[in-house]
Amino acid sequence: MSKSKKTENLKVETKIFQKWTAAASIIDKLVEAVRADVFRGLKYLVAEKISIACGNDEALSSYDTEIYEAYMRIIDTYRQVVEIYLDTERPINSPAVKEIWDGIYEVLMSRLLAISERDSFANPVQIEKKDIVRKIISAASEQMDNITKQIEANSTQNENFAVRRWLLGIDDISFEDVQEVCTEIANNAKNRCLRDFYGTYISAVKLALVNLNDLSERHNVSYYNELLKEEQDLLRQIVVVQVMALEKVNSEGFATEVEAEIIEEALNVLRETHQRESSEIDRIEKLFNESAANFRENMGQVVMNVEDEEDFAASFDGVAPFGKDLPTIFETMKQSFAKEQSAFIEVVEDFATTKLTEYAKKQEKQEAYFSKKAVSALVMMAGDVTRCFAGILEYHDSNSENLANCDEKDIIKGVVETILIKIDSLNEAVGVFEEGTDAFFASVPQGKVTIDPETIVTFLAYMVENLLPFGKEEKNGAKIVKQLADATAKHRDFSDYRQSLEKSSSKRSEGIEKKMMSFMRDSFFYELSTFEEIMYYSVSRLRESGDEHVIAFVEEIDNQYKQTADILTKYGVEKIVPQAHDVFNPKENEVLMAEESEGFKKGEIIKTINSGYRQGDVIIMRANVIAAR
Repeated sequence: MSKSKKTENLKVETKIFQKWTAAASIIDKLVEAVRADVFRGLKYLVAEKISIACGNDEALSSYDTEIYEAYMRIIDTYRQVVEIYLDTERPINSPAVKEIWDGIYEVLMSRLLAISERDSFANPVQIEKKDIVRKIISAASEQMDNITKQIEANSTQNENFAVRRWLLGIDDISFEDVQEVCTEIANNAKNRCLRDFYGTYISAVKLALVNLNDLSERHNVSYYNELLKEEQDLLRQIVVVQVMALEKVNSEGFATEVEAEIIEEALNVLRETHQRESSEIDRIEKLFNESAANFRENMGQVVMNVEDEEDFAASFDGVAPFGKDLPTIFETMKQSFAKEQSAFIEVVEDFATTKLTEYAKKQEKQEAYFSKKAVSALVMMAGDVTRCFAGILEYHDSNSENLANCDEKDIIKGVVETILIKIDSLNEAVGVFEEGTDAFFASVPQGKVTIDPETIVTFLAYMVENLLPFGKEEKNGAKIVKQLADATAKHRDFSDYRQSLEKSSSKRSEGIEKKMMSFMRDSFFYELSTFEEIMYYSVSRLRESGDEHVIAFVEEIDNQYKQTADILTKYGVEKIVPQAHDVFNPKENEVLMAEESEGFKKGEIIKTINSGYRQGDVIIMRANVIAAR
């Protein structure tokens, strides 16, 4: 090789490497951002779960909270009665009644003034609980940070390579492409951290509950417990003493009816609170005694009401990368990536086209030949079956007068109309299919072959696997690209790449195979399958007829149906017709209905509704069956 040629090749190799590095770095940043965003969402979710689990606990701290809440409910009652006293629109003027009313007000107001000077309205026990949970969540968050750092260290390179392989081979990355790759990265991240995050969740909840049950942390409880008992006694005294005083005033006639009603209203509020809270205080006291005894008995064994690992894992499904911000992030990424990706693919396409055109052209012609042959056979098979359907209509037309006078004429009419629709549908589908395949074959280029984009994807895949696992990219890049170029040009030692080239050079035949499969599944075999439904339902009813003309018509349908089976065999198509008691096979069978049936085990087939079809090893359509449950 001349010196100038070597210099030219080196420039090509260096250019490939430089363009590759520029495009790949943008993808790497996207991958890292997705992982970071998902881990952030997962950590927030776990923190929220810890908070919920601790907030719903039945620990001794629940007793603490309820004591304070009961105390504050009594204080609220005092405020209600004071508001009644201060209502200027309903004054109390009778001296004897006013004396009772003022006495109630002074006692309650003194309690309200005492609490306003002594306490805030925030629940100190709740504050203490929140502080405990906050510290636990902070420690759990730190632990999860360490877990995600370890995951990043162990998996970043391989995942980056996988995403590069995919995205670098796409001509124009769409939002759906990025959404798909983001989802896959997110799912991988979830799977890697699931077990460790679950362990962190369980440990954090257990530690939180231990602290919440720790009596040494509950220094405010005894204080509010004593206050609660004091207020309970005060309520009882007010209710007993003032009710007696009011009854005396009423009996002596010193109070007006309105004044008695006002004080009775206030006393009812106090009386109801006393009755309700006395019962509540007894319940709280019992709860505390039982919880405390249980805690002492099971010291060190905390019973937690938390999700199992399966439910915990299911909740991870709701965490998605970027959320509503993904479209904006995508646009930003695409603008940066499009230029680098386009330049890189252009260089690689030039290289690959020069090296591989001859091989690709040969492979493409060979594949196109076999594709034309397969298309022709399928069109002929569809035509033969259509003629069988037409034979049924011809027989009907020849015997229409006799069949029109039979009792089953409506059923026959339905059968004929359905078959006519099938013929029209098949003819139309064949026309569309042939038009599509004609356009496909017309697109085969003449002269120099342009390498298919899938070939470029294959080439890029090999580059990703071999170009960047070495660490020192700048030093090794040109050398590796040169080795790859030499080996590709010789078509040796790269069997995986060569096989991918064969697949990409046969893209047109793969395309026609997809069209053929679509035509067979959605049109040809669909019409055959639904024809069997006619046999199963309508023709079965005609078999019960005693009319000789109907019986003859049924025989003609059976003959034509048998001919369709012979046609399928001729073209290498095999029916899938499961028999009663066969074991259900999901690859070949599809359950339309599951029912209990005497003599059949679970999973056995009771009856076949529609046959399935296979061609060689390819299942084109599964059989529809009724299976035992």
